[in-house]
Amino acid sequence: MRWGKLKPVGQGAQRTADELGRAFPGTRIVVADGSRPLDEVPARPAVVVATRGAEPSVPGGYACVLLLDGERLLAREGLRVQEDVLRFWTNAAAKGAPGAEVYLVGIGGKLATAMALWRLDGPAHDELVDRRALHFPPAVRVATLTGTDEAVTAAVEALGDAVVGAVLGPVPVPEDPVPGTVRAIVRFAYAHGAEVAATLKAEVIRRSSTRRVLPGGNRRRAAPTLRVRLDDAEPFTEV
Repeated sequence: MRWGKLKPVGQGAQRTADELGRAFPGTRIVVADGSRPLDEVPARPAVVVATRGAEPSVPGGYACVLLLDGERLLAREGLRVQEDVLRFWTNAAAKGAPGAEVYLVGIGGKLATAMALWRLDGPAHDELVDRRALHFPPAVRVATLTGTDEAVTAAVEALGDAVVGAVLGPVPVPEDPVPGTVRAIVRFAYAHGAEVAATLKAEVIRRSSTRRVLPGGNRRRAAPTLRVRLDDAEPFTEV
């Protein structure tokens, strides 16, 4: 068996700052990340190294924006990776001053072309076409049903013909504190939104209002066996 070589695709903000400090001795290096948040830096010569979403503002904008680690960002798994990465890049580029140069490092193909031409409608259109074919958001709406297998199955059956495509699950939810919990995802058209919401609300109320008999003859309301979230993005994000 031949083993391939591992290739690092990211090195962290601090290491990047250290390397830039050695490359540009005497230059002020500012690091902004989750542990060192900065809202704004003064408008004087400096190199600002920031993680995605932590880019501080600067009066008048940055003279140049360098987008690194694109390969690492695109290597993540999840439905919204490309969408998220384009948002990260454009948000950072928007902090540049009028006429500032923006460099995207290590990325080629359609995404790089879209960024270079600032034609982000192309990737957005391609994403929507793929999601329509798969019946994934935002082409359809979704509802996440979590609870006992019996409660989740009954709720799916109550929706009837409102469901679009195959039901995803039910599958076990190991991280849930209640043993035996399962989760299913149903997809439905926007036109059925009010109907689906009302049906699932009725199922949740019915499951929550039942009572059970405890030893000694006491009756107590049972713990909810069904939880519902509409338009839940969590199952479709990074895994």
